[in-house]
Amino acid sequence: MLFRSPADLLPAVAFGIGGAILNIIAQAAGLGHLHRLFRERESLSVPINGLLTANEKLSDVIDRLNFHGFEVLKIKVGKPDVDSDIQLIQAIHKIDPDLKLRLDANRQWDLNEAIYFGNAIKALKLEYIEEPVNDPAEIPAFVEKTGLPVALDETLLQADWQKLFPEAKALAAAYIIKPTFIGHLM
Repeated sequence: MLFRSPADLLPAVAFGIGGAILNIIAQAAGLGHLHRLFRERESLSVPINGLLTANEKLSDVIDRLNFHGFEVLKIKVGKPDVDSDIQLIQAIHKIDPDLKLRLDANRQWDLNEAIYFGNAIKALKLEYIEEPVNDPAEIPAFVEKTGLPVALDETLLQADWQKLFPEAKALAAAYIIKPTFIGHLM
């Protein structure tokens, strides 16, 4: 026997095998889409976001995203400084006020910087900000002080994340799940 359980496999391999098994089950049941297997009443679709990359003129990026039908833009924030990030987000909003934003701070700010940033941009169309503070235990304080929606990403890879966030369902607007890091789906 090569392995005893999915936990014995690398996460990316376990995810691939688990996805294949679920796909076989769905096909055997005559289901056209995997989400039907779970009998979900709500759509499991998530709008795909465009990504702002370096060295592009901002208005050109937004024109390209609009041309391709993107309604959401993901932006990495947290470098080089908070004020530069605020200016960037405000410039994007000025070019296209209808564009929804997903921000990813990658735990780059302390709580005070994150609150300063959040309060400066909270009037804009923000779907969420991922991991706004470098100490995940301070995420509830960030939400309380800014009222902004947050997404959990790196925090979900911590073994004790549910102890940190017993109120996670009420706290998080989104979970960024990376199956190749966490492994199987079952």
